[in-house]
Amino acid sequence: MTINDFTPLYSKMIGMTIYHGATGDEAADIVQGLFCKLIEIERKEGDLDRISFKGKPNLGYLFTATRNMYLTLKRKGRHVANDAELPEIITQQKSSMEIDVDNALDKMHHYHKKLFNVYVSENHSLRSMSRATNISVSTLFYELKFIKNKLKTYLHDPV
Repeated sequence: MTINDFTPLYSKMIGMTIYHGATGDEAADIVQGLFCKLIEIERKEGDLDRISFKGKPNLGYLFTATRNMYLTLKRKGRHVANDAELPEIITQQKSSMEIDVDNALDKMHHYHKKLFNVYVSENHSLRSMSRATNISVSTLFYELKFIKNKLKTYLHDPV
């Protein structure tokens, strides 16, 4: 697997980053940074096999990477767009990745869907969720890990 296998996913990665809340320019910068990291990994290891799943680019990895890079940008105090600043057409349309994730979540138990939405969409920490629900942090961690693995399976092998 080489960087050329990831190039066709550029626009999908932009959509993922916009889904997390970045503007178009911020999304392009984040995805460009991610491609630089992928090139660096390829240069060091000779290929990108550790970022692939069954011979294809790992969309779960890319989704997580774009989210983490966006959150890092936000934490560092750089400008991050709010919904009012986004063009109306972007706020009305869901990215293809968001639709894929929603479809995968629909196949899961309602508890897992709710847990994922509270953690990701409402941006709660494990500790705050634990306090609010009286469920241990470790239980929430392992449930979210289970959900993440299920999402990987559904996104790469839709049934």
